[in-house]
Amino acid sequence: MFCVSGWIFLCRFRHSSESGVSFPCPVGTFNGQLGLSSKDQCISCPPGKYCSSSGLDTPTGNCSPGYVCNQGASLSEPVGDSTGGRCTAGFYCPAGASRMEPCPLGTFGSLEGSFLSQRGAVSETDCHPCTPGFYCPDWGQSSAALRCPEGSFCPAGSAVIVRLVTRVRMAASSLPSVCLVLISLCHPSQPANHAHQGFALQVTIASAAQILPHLRRHPLSRPVFVTSYLQLTFKWSYCPVGSSLPQPCDSGSYCNQTGLHTPAGLCFAGFFCSTGSSNPSAMLCPPGHYCPQGTPLPLPCPQGTIRNSPGGSIADDCLECPPGYFCEQRGLTKPSGLCSEGYYCPGGQNTSRPPEYVCAAGHFCGSGSIIERPCFPGSFQPSPGQHRCEVCPARFFCPENGFFCSEGSQTSAPVSAVYGDICPPGHYCEIGSAVPTPCPVGSWRPDSGGKGTDDCMPCPGGQFQDQKGQSECKPCPPGFHCVNLTRGFMGVSTPLVCPEGFYCPNETESGNPVPCPKGTYSDSLGLISAEQCLVCPMGHFCGSDGLSEPSGPCAPGFLCFVQATVPNPTDNSTGTLCPPGAYCLLGTRAGECSAGYYCDWGSSSPEQSLCPAGFYCPTGTNKPLACTTGTYSSVMGNSHQENCEPCPLGYYCQGEAVAEPLPCLPGHFCPTGTSQGTQFPCPPGTMQPQSGTASIDECLQCPAGNSMCPPGHYCPTGIGSPLPCPAGTFSSSPGLSGAEQCQPCPPGYFCEQTAMVYPSEAALCDAGYVCINGSRSARPVDGLQGYICPSGHSCPIGTPLEVPCEPGTYSSAPGAVHCLSCPAGTMCPSPGTQEPSPCPMGHFCPVGTPEAVPCPVGTLGQVTRAQSEAVCVPCPTGLYCSSPGTSQPQGQCQQGYFCQGGSPNPAPLNTTGYLRNGPCPQGHFCPSGTLMPLPCPAGSIRNLTGGYSIESCLPCPAGHYCASEGLDAPTGPCAAGFYCPVDFSSTTPHAFLCPKGHYCPLGSTLALPCPTGQYQPNPGSDNCIPCRPGYYCEEAIIGDPRPCPPHSYCPAATMVPQPCPNGTYTPLEVGGLQEERECLPCPPGKFCKAGQVKGQCAAGFLCISGSSEYTPQATFQLNRDQCEWGAQCAGLCPAGFYCPVGTEEPLSCPANTLRETPGASTIRDCLPCPPRHWCQEGDPIPRMCPPGYYCDGIVDYESEGRPGPRKCPLFTYRPMSGAGSKGDCLTCPPGTFCNSTGLTDFSSFLCPPGHWCSGTGFPVPCPAGTMRAQAGAAAVSQCEPCPPGTFCPHPRTMGQPNTAGIPCRASYECPAGSVAETPCRAGSYCRPQTGDPTPCPAGYYCPEGSRTYSSPQQVCTFPHYCPANSSTMLSCPDGWMPLNTSGLRKSQESSCLLCGAGTYRPSHSPPLQCLLCPPGHHCPAGSHHYSNQPCPVGYFCPQGSSDPVPCPPGSYGNCTSAESLLECHKCPPGTFNHLQAQRACFPCGSSSTSDTGASSCTCIGKNRAFQQSDGSCLCKTGFVFYNELDFKSSTADSELDCQPEVRCVH
Repeated sequence: MFCVSGWIFLCRFRHSSESGVSFPCPVGTFNGQLGLSSKDQCISCPPGKYCSSSGLDTPTGNCSPGYVCNQGASLSEPVGDSTGGRCTAGFYCPAGASRMEPCPLGTFGSLEGSFLSQRGAVSETDCHPCTPGFYCPDWGQSSAALRCPEGSFCPAGSAVIVRLVTRVRMAASSLPSVCLVLISLCHPSQPANHAHQGFALQVTIASAAQILPHLRRHPLSRPVFVTSYLQLTFKWSYCPVGSSLPQPCDSGSYCNQTGLHTPAGLCFAGFFCSTGSSNPSAMLCPPGHYCPQGTPLPLPCPQGTIRNSPGGSIADDCLECPPGYFCEQRGLTKPSGLCSEGYYCPGGQNTSRPPEYVCAAGHFCGSGSIIERPCFPGSFQPSPGQHRCEVCPARFFCPENGFFCSEGSQTSAPVSAVYGDICPPGHYCEIGSAVPTPCPVGSWRPDSGGKGTDDCMPCPGGQFQDQKGQSECKPCPPGFHCVNLTRGFMGVSTPLVCPEGFYCPNETESGNPVPCPKGTYSDSLGLISAEQCLVCPMGHFCGSDGLSEPSGPCAPGFLCFVQATVPNPTDNSTGTLCPPGAYCLLGTRAGECSAGYYCDWGSSSPEQSLCPAGFYCPTGTNKPLACTTGTYSSVMGNSHQENCEPCPLGYYCQGEAVAEPLPCLPGHFCPTGTSQGTQFPCPPGTMQPQSGTASIDECLQCPAGNSMCPPGHYCPTGIGSPLPCPAGTFSSSPGLSGAEQCQPCPPGYFCEQTAMVYPSEAALCDAGYVCINGSRSARPVDGLQGYICPSGHSCPIGTPLEVPCEPGTYSSAPGAVHCLSCPAGTMCPSPGTQEPSPCPMGHFCPVGTPEAVPCPVGTLGQVTRAQSEAVCVPCPTGLYCSSPGTSQPQGQCQQGYFCQGGSPNPAPLNTTGYLRNGPCPQGHFCPSGTLMPLPCPAGSIRNLTGGYSIESCLPCPAGHYCASEGLDAPTGPCAAGFYCPVDFSSTTPHAFLCPKGHYCPLGSTLALPCPTGQYQPNPGSDNCIPCRPGYYCEEAIIGDPRPCPPHSYCPAATMVPQPCPNGTYTPLEVGGLQEERECLPCPPGKFCKAGQVKGQCAAGFLCISGSSEYTPQATFQLNRDQCEWGAQCAGLCPAGFYCPVGTEEPLSCPANTLRETPGASTIRDCLPCPPRHWCQEGDPIPRMCPPGYYCDGIVDYESEGRPGPRKCPLFTYRPMSGAGSKGDCLTCPPGTFCNSTGLTDFSSFLCPPGHWCSGTGFPVPCPAGTMRAQAGAAAVSQCEPCPPGTFCPHPRTMGQPNTAGIPCRASYECPAGSVAETPCRAGSYCRPQTGDPTPCPAGYYCPEGSRTYSSPQQVCTFPHYCPANSSTMLSCPDGWMPLNTSGLRKSQESSCLLCGAGTYRPSHSPPLQCLLCPPGHHCPAGSHHYSNQPCPVGYFCPQGSSDPVPCPPGSYGNCTSAESLLECHKCPPGTFNHLQAQRACFPCGSSSTSDTGASSCTCIGKNRAFQQSDGSCLCKTGFVFYNELDFKSSTADSELDCQPEVRCVH
């Protein structure tokens, strides 16, 4: 028998028979062969498969996904025994997995919190990309646990750290110098044993703008096999701790380095930085905007400003909108437009209609106005906001400012110097000015016509005016500046001396002092050019503009030549680093480097750097000199070569600069000065196991025999002599058999010799190196025994582990023994610093600075790499610096305070530390941002601090004087004999000399008049003299006692002269009168008071003699002889007269004027004669107005101001007296023509013939077509129509009126009322004077304009005819022919014949006969043409047809214009036509037939009749037929024969 596959057949032998049993292969095995004989022949289930039952010939199937199946697996999901188990975290197992596949680099496999915790990962997609901000550098990681360090970034799926470094330069010349590198790898199909083979690095160059989106879309998911950091260049980003991607540099900041964890700084002022900027000046601020420091986007200039150039850094860089324009929007580069009409724009406006600058009433403002303009003379404007002025209406005038009017001016705008004039240049004249007012000091006006203080313009910058009423300003003299510090209306009246630190050239355009430039200063006042600014001296720097002294000494370690602008210059022009071999203090070379020390570039001490061991440094050394080979020096600070000693006995000194000799190597000896350890070997046959042998005599003979291997050696089997433990090891035990039993040299030490016995024999590792276990060299570099001390660390002698440099120190190169102090000007903020960072602006960094020290308040740091506080320059003059560590001032000093440098706040106090700043001192004023306290001008004081404008200075007190500028108290009292009045601001004790007749004690505010009875003949006195008798002495008299003056008389003992009585006077040259009667009567036309002629008597008064009043009221006689002394012969001007000012005789009122009451003053007081009256010259009584005249009393141009009797005007009359107005003159009645003035009657003034007259105007000609033969027509209706047969043309045409009609000519007609002849109408004729034309008789024709009908040419001729009223001969109409007969051709009926049937004739046909109608047409009687009458369808028309002929039955016609019967077609077979004139034939039915031309169809069945109506065949009457169903019918259509109908008769 045999076994099936998978079964075993076992044979068992018994006594008598042979038998066998088959067994299945067990679970976990299979075999597909037959005839197995042993269990061992069953094959274990292969890896990746499982065999779940016994007796299998093949495996059951693949291992389940998420599980691994080892050899012999019996389950698809093993439970974790030797046959397999679930896939663990960090790995994945696909179906049929024989081993777990590790998650690749950059990923991790976690089974927590997912369905994978039940079965395990099944594919690489179940491996998660490494979490952003972490990196996964190993295969098969189960979690992302390594956080990305600062300065680096780790995108999702990172297998390495991406660190930002400096530039990466590619080899290919076509690639950019700064590249961004993306890493991808060719993934191998099976990374067995995590091997690195099969991977290729691919480098793709991309732009910085592409990398971040790429990394976000495609995180690194492939493994990257590198042993160090992957370094990429991202200069536009920074990476905080835990970054998954580089963060683009913040907007407003820049990132110009790699490895940043914060932005490098803020964007420069004048530039803006968008996100990801690597340059602080990336993009220039565009026009219309400004960009402060750290601007992310340009800020638009505010409304009311513009900027047309780029690079603005502050809002003040935006300029005011120009005058006359407005700037409505933000960010403008040019104005929005012109100022609107009715408004004015002085500058800086943001709307075209600024409400605060509405044009005032009395002014006008056109488009684009800068100021409002006053209305011109003769115009006015009562409303505000207008663009033009209105013309003054009649009888009004418009008062005008800009003029001054002296006494007697007759106009508001005089142009004659007699009564005033236009306001001169340098002055202004407000309304009502009697004299021009001068423009104040500090202002000017170049033109005449100034109307107010606003017309006085302040002197512009760079000019001044110290006098009033000037038409131009003076240029500011060199060495002075003229700036309007008061910010008020007026300009500069006194130039100010140029302050320290500034120079003032002649005619500075803006008037501002110009600061001395950087690198210079000035401690003097009044400089006029930049050349006078002092060059910054050696050793100092001048770091800002406008300095009055150098900013300070230069930084230690630097040389400052002259004109240095920074404390640490390196431009080799203004300064440089201190040269090697020397040291520099206070900006100058202080001396050479001391012996035992060396000084590199920038040394600030003679002992800058101690000379290291192994070297020597003479005086002035810039670099240590090495001890030569064979010598050494173990001490530091050697100054001579002699300090280098020869290498001692038993040691060797290999190379230069040896600090410690090395023991001589075993087997060698070293005499004095040995330079190499193997230079002198022991001779053959000798040995020396110890190191440090000094001579050949110490070499030992080789021993004989065997002994235990000594300490420090090892003895392998078969060796003849002990072998020394190799360098780097030692052994204190004997009997070693191999080199591996020698102990390694301890850390921090090195064992350079062989055969060392004790660890104490090991030497300390050299400074600058780290020695690990087993170091054989004092300076190991292989990384196994040790390594050179890394950068950023220090390694003193015997270092087992490097020490990070502390903050404030650094180590830039490997092998540092100790960390160097951070150089001045730099800072080292963190442990392990490799390179110092430059000290930022606004800070300074002394030696060893861990963090930059901010410049104190009140100072600025304007340079980087500042080394000391001396670099912090005082805050510039006029500005304050309130924040520590700043590089720009915070703003201008507050008004009322001064800041001359180093101010810590806008309102500084005058403290010990800030003596140059503080509240504005007494005697001075300080505008905002002032460069220095400005002294109150001479003549003023200020006794308080804090003055902020010139208005803060008070006038010098009355009675005192203030002689100089900047006073806080008066200089002293006014001198005796002088006085100093209130508000005069006296600058001298002798302000005003005390006048004669007055006295002025010390400190007088006013001159005091001498009291009554005293006098003072001299000026400048402080007392008065008693008066002498015989003269008059009065208060404030000048000089000695004087004779009685004119206009007065002085009796004896007069103290005060007595004036002559009113009404009397004395001439000017007459004095010394004793009595009252000596005073003369006042002369005619004058009035006198107090003995003087005071003036002319008033208008309206008559002063003959002795008048004491300007307006005397007494009654008097005109007779001069009756006027006596003391009597007042004066009074009102008499009636009928007028008296001007000062008249000596009364003047008569002229004719046609009237003055009924006394007191007339001018001819204007002589009033017009009253209505209805007329007046004679000088007569106060009016008379009645005469007939033919009217007296209205109205003043007009015609009356020349004196209205008298006026003639009644044309077309009026006045028969009686007393007319008071023109309306009293009566209108002439209709029918009259009153063509003269002053009429008293109208009867002789009738309207002329040919006219009509309304009485109120000129004669009007009778209109065209009318006439008037008699005079006196009162209306147009009285003009008669022109009679028939005549015509009356328009009077203008003939030049004369129509008094009769003009006869009408022959061939013309003139109906009644004709204006002109009309040609005789057509069909009529006209003889002379025809009003109604005669009709033309029949047989004749009369064209238009005919004078007769009977001329031969007018007889009607053949072939025409002429009925009555014919204007032309008529042709016979269409369808008629002319008939030639005798006699007159009077009508159509008698002269024409109608065309007969079958003929035709057009009206104007040349043939006179009727024509025969052609074939295809028909012509009824009277036809005018055949073309519109074609033969219709179904008919034919032979020649001469009058009517169409129908096609006969059995035929049809299918076209028009058929000419004969032949065109009628026969009906085809199967059709018929039983009618005439048909277009087509009818079809026969299915039961009938027909031949050609049939008029009916023939039935097929017998005894049937054809029905023409529907084409059917019906049985004839009495016949029937039977159909196929044997039904009888007689009315149905059929082909069957009909048979006689049989009826049964019962």
